[in-house]
Amino acid sequence: MRGRQCLKMLYLFHHKRELIPTLPKKQDAVLKKGFGFEKQVQKNLFPKGFNMRSLLGNAYSEYHPHTQRILAAEKQVTLFEAGIISQQVLVLVDVLRQNEDGTLDIFEIKNSFHLKSNFLWDAGLQYFVCKSYLGPKLNGFNLVLKGHNQPFKVIDITPQLEKRLAEVQQDLELLASVIKEDKEPDVAMGKHCSVPYSCGFIGYCKGLKTKK
Repeated sequence: MRGRQCLKMLYLFHHKRELIPTLPKKQDAVLKKGFGFEKQVQKNLFPKGFNMRSLLGNAYSEYHPHTQRILAAEKQVTLFEAGIISQQVLVLVDVLRQNEDGTLDIFEIKNSFHLKSNFLWDAGLQYFVCKSYLGPKLNGFNLVLKGHNQPFKVIDITPQLEKRLAEVQQDLELLASVIKEDKEPDVAMGKHCSVPYSCGFIGYCKGLKTKK
């Protein structure tokens, strides 16, 4: 998602993450609101789910192997923040449900009433990685949004994501090459600094602009 918004953001996140300041109160409040909605969905739609983050914290290298061990040991299970890795890309999916027949359904939770284009960017990457690793076991990829007449609405976006597979493959190849570069890409500041998400490196880039 970072690379789709700005290649420089992606590079800095991987090589100079310490430049990100503490989140402003307004942005922090938005994130907390999103986490609150996610917990509501988990509690109401997936009450028996197990949160991998409560076990592994920031030990990201452990998410994929732990996820696979649990899926192999349990016939039917629901995991929050399940780790899937393919082509050296790790994704943590909001909800991974293994059904009794061995198929898997994924649910991405978004604190919004509407399906936005940037949601499909994020989901497209997750779907690509999950399908690459899980193959035919992957039954469907769904978005859980806020409902108008009910608390939540679940939308199957598998068909839309299928159409994006080739595009995502190209994106991943580009992003991987950018991360391997010796210096950050030269990207001018613009609308992408705050759309669809506010970039944590704005202060750093403004400083570079002032020096010029």
